Amino acid sequence: MLHDHGMRDCNPVNSPADPHIRLEKSSPTFEVTDTARCRYQSAVGALMYAMLGTRPDISYAVSKVSQYSMNPNPIDWTAVTSIFRYLVGTLNRGLYFGNQEKGMGFTDPEWGSGDNRKSIGGFTFLLNGAAISWNSKKHSTIPLS
Repeated sequence: MLHDHGMRDCNPVNSPADPHIRLEKSSPTFEVTDTARCRYQSAVGALMYAMLGTRPDISYAVSKVSQYSMNPNPIDWTAVTSIFRYLVGTLNRGLYFGNQEKGMGFTDPEWGSGDNRKSIGGFTFLLNGAAISWNSKKHSTIPLS
């Protein structure tokens, strides 16, 4: 996947989402070419496949970039390449199930910072230190507080 999208030899980063990049809808006057749109959608689709199969750690970042796949601008592509760069830096990581017989869960809400102010919430459950279940979804209502 990294080779197919020209990212195999890129410099790695420590996080799949750069906190300095704010994704927003493209301006009404901006129109991406069909080739660039296809390239963006192909990259996001490959990232979704990895996310669903083996990489829950990129779920939030992939869900954010996938919202802009109809008219992606250069900032959106920068966010996609940031996810690829994170994958390059974490190629040697994997799930490890220890023998502690210990389970735990984590949850994290993101309160309405998107264009439509709807919140995104997610959770991860671990068994012996490895993720066994995770979810991230946009809520259907707008939070009032």
